Amino acid sequence: MNRQIKILMVVFTLCLLAVFFNLTYIQIFGAEKIEKNPANKRRLVEEYAIERGQIITADSQSLAENVDTETEFRYQRTYPMGALFANIVGYDSWKYGRTGLENTYNEELLGKGKKITWRELANQLFGATNKGNSLVLTVDSRLQRTTHEAIREKVGAAVAIDPHTGAVLAMVTNPSFDPNVVVPMKDRDTETPWNFLNADPYHPLIDRCVSGLYPPGSSFKVITCAGALEEGVVNPNSLFDCTGRLEVQGNIIRDFGRKSHGSIDLREALVVSCNNTFAQVGLRMKADKLVQYAQAFGFNQSIPFDLPVVDSHIMAADKMTPVDLAWSSIGQGQDLATPLEMALVASGIANKGKIMRPYLVKEIQDYNGKIINQTETK
Repeated sequence: MNRQIKILMVVFTLCLLAVFFNLTYIQIFGAEKIEKNPANKRRLVEEYAIERGQIITADSQSLAENVDTETEFRYQRTYPMGALFANIVGYDSWKYGRTGLENTYNEELLGKGKKITWRELANQLFGATNKGNSLVLTVDSRLQRTTHEAIREKVGAAVAIDPHTGAVLAMVTNPSFDPNVVVPMKDRDTETPWNFLNADPYHPLIDRCVSGLYPPGSSFKVITCAGALEEGVVNPNSLFDCTGRLEVQGNIIRDFGRKSHGSIDLREALVVSCNNTFAQVGLRMKADKLVQYAQAFGFNQSIPFDLPVVDSHIMAADKMTPVDLAWSSIGQGQDLATPLEMALVASGIANKGKIMRPYLVKEIQDYNGKIINQTETK
């Protein structure tokens, strides 16, 4: 009898210890995970009780503001410039989540970033209404609008960067969408436009600047040219014979419009974008060197940025045939790049070989306008 009691005591003791350690783990290690779970309504209610910081352009135009709905999810976003900045700012919606800078800088916009002001600390300690920090961007609304007007009839993207600092001055994707339609407001139907946006064959929710992969085409020739000059394979006065067609192992590479440039030097070949010449330059350079320089310009690697960027791609050198090499040298074949990547390539040329880390957020300010963080150029 005593033996059975001892066994029961051991079993109950083990159960109590298991409960104790489980609760301890949840309190210490699991609390943050539970708190950030998208299904945690309490977390959402607490977040939407905070006035998120504004998002402001370099020329002081407001891109994201708050509306007091006096509902359970109190403060909701409104986007004054709508589709013009949707790919950069993104949207904040308790129903559909967050994207863009609203997502990347969510903690800062809620006033919960790594740097906290004394007033924010006092608000948290004494339960006062908290206000988030604001983002000041590098993008100029006038240049953004001009860029949008230039490509509005096309499906595509455009990126403008200050090559000396890496500051993004404009970043437009088309088609875009109005982020206001996915923010739940009283008597607003968000489901219909949300379903429409997701069903659109032109995918307006995708930011082509950082997520679209395209053959870079002739814009890649500056990489081929830079690498060949650096390796001493060619010089600006090197002569090439362009007959309008180049045969590589039975594969024909032609110039645009089947044009023949005749005898042409490297300098002029770059001006007229001669496929024949740069395919020959790539073949002289060899695959390992072409890939080496493409990677030096940012291909096959992650680009540090304020928004997620898809990696641009060039085929591995050991898998390239001479035909692959010739096509890759003129930005065709399996070369794929984001518009942001090719903007960085152009920036590297403009900045004499030094590529600066791209960035969208110039500084973070508290709600009194005091700068609490500035982006350093790297």
